[in-house]
Amino acid sequence: MLGAMVGDIVGSIYEFGNIKTKEFKLFGRYNHFTDDTVMTAAVAEALLKGGRPDDYVTALKRLGGIYPDAGYGGNFSRWVLTSDTKPYNSWGNGSAMRVSPVAWFFNTLADTEAAAETSAAVTHNHPEGIKGAQAVAAAIYLARTGKSKAEIKHYIEDKYGYDLSRTCDEIRPTYEFDVSCQGSVPEAIIAFLESTGFEDAIRNAISLGGDSDTIGAITGSIAEAYYGIPDAIVTQTIKRLDDPLLDIIDKFGTEIALRAVNNMPHMTLQAEQDTKKLLQAITCRGMYQSEYMPTPHLKPAKRRYLPGTIRRVGDSFDATRIISELADITQAPVDVIVKAKNSSLLGRPLAGAINRAAGPELLAAFKEIRKTQYPDGLPVGQAVATPGFDLPAKWVIHTVGPNWHDSENAPQLLADCFENSLKLASELKAHSIAFPAISAGVYGGDPEAVAKIAIVTVTEWAKAHPNSSIKEIRFELSSWEMLETFRHVSMLG
Repeated sequence: MLGAMVGDIVGSIYEFGNIKTKEFKLFGRYNHFTDDTVMTAAVAEALLKGGRPDDYVTALKRLGGIYPDAGYGGNFSRWVLTSDTKPYNSWGNGSAMRVSPVAWFFNTLADTEAAAETSAAVTHNHPEGIKGAQAVAAAIYLARTGKSKAEIKHYIEDKYGYDLSRTCDEIRPTYEFDVSCQGSVPEAIIAFLESTGFEDAIRNAISLGGDSDTIGAITGSIAEAYYGIPDAIVTQTIKRLDDPLLDIIDKFGTEIALRAVNNMPHMTLQAEQDTKKLLQAITCRGMYQSEYMPTPHLKPAKRRYLPGTIRRVGDSFDATRIISELADITQAPVDVIVKAKNSSLLGRPLAGAINRAAGPELLAAFKEIRKTQYPDGLPVGQAVATPGFDLPAKWVIHTVGPNWHDSENAPQLLADCFENSLKLASELKAHSIAFPAISAGVYGGDPEAVAKIAIVTVTEWAKAHPNSSIKEIRFELSSWEMLETFRHVSMLG
């Protein structure tokens, strides 16, 4: 849904001052989010609450109350800012600009189109209002599931009757402000179909004129599913959103990513192809794949941006953050770092780097543990702790990752590594912990499988232990390739 927000923000300054050219600055001082962004977030929130008609009414009105001056149309403004809950037979394009979360939430085209109707009908129950929402949702769903532009065009024309045979150059000279679905949805879809990339799609849409921010939102939502969103554009967009909106993005991204991950087989490590494509579409091709996400515990005026990905588990600024980044784990600014070892406690190359950074006392502590506690070696999946000595971290937790070449139960044993390390860190009253990519590399773990198990395990642990002292969980990754893999399997915003 972030693509809709991009289009809205880029188009915000051109809605009442159309620019009939593709040569313009995407982001400037005065670009801002409007009603398109707010109501897109409201649809996402409604889906998370259950996706029933009353859920949409509640979410639309709640967000409308937070942002009463976001630029709503007259009829919608009267509906959203009063106690009225009845639909008002609108055929406006508001139903289409807010629908994008629906297309990421469901696993079949039929379910997507049915849910798009539900999302529209609470206000826009005119047949054209419903058709506009369904057409846009269908286009997004088809794009994110790998269909070609020709297939998308054929489906929309055949089922919804929109004329998509025109070109942007043919539309642009005479196109004027039109808030109807029938007068803006086809144009927005054409702007996508004619594009060569995400940015080009946005430029096509804004250059048509008319209701620029809404056309941009519709085009952006489809282009996101087809191309993904460049990191630089994600960064500029996130910077212009505030906490209530970012919170919804975080929660929606978490739900979508976990749904995809949970659909993958846990023991075979071979995900079904369509599920892999869905996960890649969500997290890699644009939805929550940004290299930059806001630090959640800081106030909006003081937000900073960090490389990697951040997801939040919980509903408050005291919630647990899960961070993936390219970094040297020995220098991680955390209370605990986790060291992956073999059962002898002698370690591997990364363990050697930790040994050197910690100083000779760490090796002496290893030998004492081996002598007094684990003469036969630390069992796979278990964890023990020592002081950090010369490391910035107060503690080092040592865990033995499974060797995937030898173990049929490697996924569960790997999950045990993360769970037992978190349990031990919590007992130490640590506030933060950093993990490497345990069992990847020489231990034979497929990077995507390792990342999936790591992210799901720590996320579920954080959900199950909301009162734990641990409020930050980091994956400190040593290569761009591994970071990309964790990003692919991670959520959010």
